[in-house]
Amino acid sequence: MFQTLPDSALYNPDYIVVLDSPIQGKGIFTTKPCKKGEALMIIAGETINADECLRREAEEANVYIFYNDDDTYIDTAMTAKIRYINHSCEPNAEVKDRDRESLYLVALRAIEAGEEITIDYGYEEIYAICLAYNRACKKSQCLARQQMLDLQSLSE
Repeated sequence: MFQTLPDSALYNPDYIVVLDSPIQGKGIFTTKPCKKGEALMIIAGETINADECLRREAEEANVYIFYNDDDTYIDTAMTAKIRYINHSCEPNAEVKDRDRESLYLVALRAIEAGEEITIDYGYEEIYAICLAYNRACKKSQCLARQQMLDLQSLSE
């Protein structure tokens, strides 16, 4: 992983800003060009276990939780920036391991200044949701992923 800043500067970097998104609601954008493999920011929040994650998703409709490992999740609902990251079927960033309390957000490709930073949420329902509601949806990518999931469920 390429990293230009020390970890201490990646917790709330000034070059990551929250703006209105063409995808949905608000999103996070970079104000500087970023290189492929660059650590963009550290994803941190409240560390919770799997049972608490399921409870918050069901009872609070909390959709701001990141998977970290088998029994560790990071709830970012109270964060200023990362909670606004949007899904794309052609993402320009991905989530990478860091430690038990945090993750890295890393550029998958070069990202231009002013570009929205996106990840693939990676859960089954997101592709149908993206097709139906995301004005910036890459239709062919969503359809292909949805069809792949449908085939997998038929073979199980």
